[in-house]
Amino acid sequence: MTRAEDDPLARLALDLHDGPLQTLAALRREISDFRARLAAAVAGLEDGEKLVGRVDDLDAWVAALDVELRDLVSVAWAPELLRGSLADVLASAVEDARGSCDAELTLDPSLARASVTDAVRVALVRIVHAAVSNAAQHSGAGRVAVAVTAGRTSVEAEVVDAGTGFDVAAAAADAGRLGRFGLAGMRERACRVGGELRIESRPGAGTRVLARLPLA
Repeated sequence: MTRAEDDPLARLALDLHDGPLQTLAALRREISDFRARLAAAVAGLEDGEKLVGRVDDLDAWVAALDVELRDLVSVAWAPELLRGSLADVLASAVEDARGSCDAELTLDPSLARASVTDAVRVALVRIVHAAVSNAAQHSGAGRVAVAVTAGRTSVEAEVVDAGTGFDVAAAAADAGRLGRFGLAGMRERACRVGGELRIESRPGAGTRVLARLPLA
């Protein structure tokens, strides 16, 4: 990928990532700590639950702002995702998202010859990045496996971890209330290009994310 200092949009994305987004992450941690202290202080009071609910509302607004800024970062990085081979871009995305996890990336050799449109390429890379990042941050797994294959009509990305797992339906229902839009965002990216995304998980059984996107 091109270095950020060589591309104004890439530099903007990096500045947003290293500046405001980190500040928002710290702010959400402070809000979470304040909420816990407030809940303990107002327990049993008549308006206690309302006060705690207001803090939840504030956290949701901050989370929504975080999502909007991350979308701006994604738009700014889009030209970067179209440079170089798809294999190299996917490898870079996995490396960036894996954090302290080990990550194994397996790429189908036919991927290099697949008719992947720019829109599908961007969606594919972003979905893989988000899925690996979710696994690294929330699954508790020490390793995540990523496989990308190309068929005659579609390209598929599978991200699997053997972590703690979660209740998919409950997570989807709570996403808007808690300001957590990662799962919905991956589905939305797949749908925008005419594809589909499946998330298979349950508590204690790890997680499998499968995206199937159409070829030209």
